[in-house]
Amino acid sequence: AAEGVKGFPELWRIGLGHLEIGDPFPVVLPLLDEAHLRVDSTPATRAAAEALVEQLLMRLVSTFRPGVLHVDVWDGSQYGLFPALHPLARTGLVTSHDPDRLDDLLDELSERIRRVHSRVLVGGDPSLRAHAERTGKRSEPWVVVVLAGHRAALPEEQQRRLQRIARSGLDCGISLVLLDLPVTVGATLESVRFGADGVRCSMTGPFVAVTPDPPLPRSEVTAACTTVAEAHEAWRATVRRFADLLPERWWEETSEARLVAPIGFDDGTEVELALDDHSPHALLGGPSGSGKTNLLLAMIGSLAARYGPDQLNLYLLDFKEGVSFAQFAPGQRDSTWLPHAKLIGINVNTDREFGLALLQFLADEMRRRAEAAKAHEVSKLEELRALDPDGWPRIVAVIDEFQYLFAEKDQVTRQATALLEDVARRGRSQGIHLVLASQDVSGIEAFWGRPAIFEQFVLRIALPRARRVLANLNEAALTLPRRHAVINHESGMGHANEIARIPDAGA
Repeated sequence: AAEGVKGFPELWRIGLGHLEIGDPFPVVLPLLDEAHLRVDSTPATRAAAEALVEQLLMRLVSTFRPGVLHVDVWDGSQYGLFPALHPLARTGLVTSHDPDRLDDLLDELSERIRRVHSRVLVGGDPSLRAHAERTGKRSEPWVVVVLAGHRAALPEEQQRRLQRIARSGLDCGISLVLLDLPVTVGATLESVRFGADGVRCSMTGPFVAVTPDPPLPRSEVTAACTTVAEAHEAWRATVRRFADLLPERWWEETSEARLVAPIGFDDGTEVELALDDHSPHALLGGPSGSGKTNLLLAMIGSLAARYGPDQLNLYLLDFKEGVSFAQFAPGQRDSTWLPHAKLIGINVNTDREFGLALLQFLADEMRRRAEAAKAHEVSKLEELRALDPDGWPRIVAVIDEFQYLFAEKDQVTRQATALLEDVARRGRSQGIHLVLASQDVSGIEAFWGRPAIFEQFVLRIALPRARRVLANLNEAALTLPRRHAVINHESGMGHANEIARIPDAGA
């Protein structure tokens, strides 16, 4: 089945067209990435209009690998529109929304648009389609939203919100299907009208009579949907490997504007982690045995495969009694090493001054870059590299069990806290990113009353049973299955949760 990058249908059949002379011909409509659709009917033809929409949805969900396309359905008067599609709800491919809570659906769509713009289109691509053509992969699923009314207008505020979604939605993978819902849409809109003179379509004009394809038998639709749902479950159960995170060609990405790399999978679709001006630093938490070390290895490997040592430098510090990062340094049994790693500190939990020295180095490097930027009359790393491309890779400093650095109420803790606050606050503009990992971040007394530090850690990663990593009311991590994580680029707010299954990176 098509994966949504190349070779997928751009036109979708709805029936046959008839002129006074000649043979009937197929009538097709653009939809995904191209246009929204409006279907208008009369009370007598409403069932036929619903059958046309249902058949169009079946063409969509059966064309793509399950999970590449999702359907949201809202009917302002009832639950249960398109009952034959209900098997798809089992795996989340179709979601029916409360008739009285249209605002919640509009909130979800608005948040999706904002997230796509802030996460995927920040590199300059005008749309998800253009991004997919450039990168060779579809980073976000299509969302087809069926909004069914009964020829009555929505309240004015909901109309305005829907119009905004329609204007921005196509670029962000959202296609609206408006069934008997009168809304003026300032975007590309095709239409099908069931009227007294028969069926007419905007693609063929007023002089072509359209005969919609006959309705599909409900039993066949339900059987097909059951097959699609089972295929979706089988796809989600497939264990993706660490190798699946890696690109076909290594070291081809530039870190000029940001660092972005897949960290895991959701329904087989890659879930990406981004370090940039919007989410400059990451806080990662999970109790012992939750997979914290594996996630760090997956993150480091995924980044290092995409960005060469001239684009990314790594400083790796492990304060617990372990050797998580030892494999990145040459040893007696294995002489290979990770060329990105400029510092690898293992089992340094009794040497807090070592961590202090790293923070001091990062602060000094930050000032060196700031002085270079000032000399070139620019304000951030992206602008500096445009004028002086050599010698300014992005830096990612990973400190595992970082709370050991602040274990005592002494001078080391005071200095480390001041340095960390400085780097966290000003490092984003100079391409310096911190990734702090811990089994428990709730007991770090050094940060009590210092929200200026944690406010900079916009990227939050919570492993199963992790507490105090996400926002206070966000408890998504408490019910996570093993080998999963919540990836959140909005300071842990619930609406930004992305659930990823993390492959085994330890081997």
